[in-house]
Amino acid sequence: MAVEFDSGLFPLGWITTTPGNPVDFFANYPQLRSQNFTCNQFIIQAGSDNLGRIYIGNQRLNTATGEGLIVVLANPCDIIAFSTIAGNVYRLSDYRMDVETAGDGVLVTVYVR
Repeated sequence: MAVEFDSGLFPLGWITTTPGNPVDFFANYPQLRSQNFTCNQFIIQAGSDNLGRIYIGNQRLNTATGEGLIVVLANPCDIIAFSTIAGNVYRLSDYRMDVETAGDGVLVTVYVR
């Protein structure tokens, strides 16, 4: 079933995983994977209760080698990616998250124009 929403903020919720198992940001909305979901901005917030580091990268994310690694978040930390272009330019399926400590995670919110 397709997810329908107007432009504006869209919370994807808390995303968690286990170390060495990179995941995309669609855990709570798996149907978005097949919709080629794009957004204009996204906010990734590391949980304040996290015990380890959070790794954000592309589809090749490998924390052991650093391949595909974009940024490492310590606790607590936020990153905001935004575009000055009017359209939805970030394809969220291009990004992954991994953790140093099992159960740690991030809160993800996107802005859709």
